[in-house]
Amino acid sequence: PLNVKNILAKLTKLTKIKMYKQSKPSYPEVFKTYGDNKKIKKISNIGKFERVDEALKNTYNWYLKNKNLFN
Repeated sequence: PLNVKNILAKLTKLTKIKMYKQSKPSYPEVFKTYGDNKKIKKISNIGKFERVDEALKNTYNWYLKNKNLFN
């Protein structure tokens, strides 16, 4: 399972920009969640999902090419 800390570490490694989460978990926050992809696979006909590392890299590269859209 992924958590925000792991994703931020991956983004920091990819972008060379230090990213951090500076908040403590709140009381009702769920610490363990596990999703089931059966329904999304059935509806979208997606057979295989991309690895998180590869997806973050592709998203970051897309952003670099299209960052003028965000200004």
